[in-house]
Order: sequence, then structure tokens, then C-alpha cells
Amino acid sequence: QTFFASLSHIENIVVIGHSLSNVDYPYFKEILKNTHNNTNWIISWLSSRDLENIRAFASKMDIKKSKISIFK
Repeated sequence: QTFFASLSHIENIVVIGHSLSNVDYPYFKEILKNTHNNTNWIISWLSSRDLENIRAFASKMDIKKSKISIFK
């Protein structure tokens, strides 16, 4: 909990090499709970499946498209 509580000042979250599957959602929900709505998400992708997972993740986590940047 100490780690998550320390995230309130974070402006950018970079996700590299993560599948963003359903099993990971509780972890990311906790991150979202402890960051502000203006946090930018910078997410890597490798395959078309990763792009699908990113879309599903953003939708499920209610992250605005404008707050997500992707890179390969």
C-alpha cells in the first residue's frame, strides 16, 4: 500500500512488455486509484493482439484515449 500511495504525483506511466490481460486488472486498478485522471499512459506493443489488449484495457479501466500513447 505504501508503494501505491506514493503514486499521486506521477504524470506518466510507461508499460513495456506487459500483456494487459484480465488477470492484471486488479494491479492496474490500484494504480489508477492512486494516480490522477491526467496521468499519461505510454504503452508498448508488439503484435496485433497487444493492440486489442490495449484497447480492452483502456475501456475496462476507463482511461481516455487522449491519455494513451502507444509505441512499438
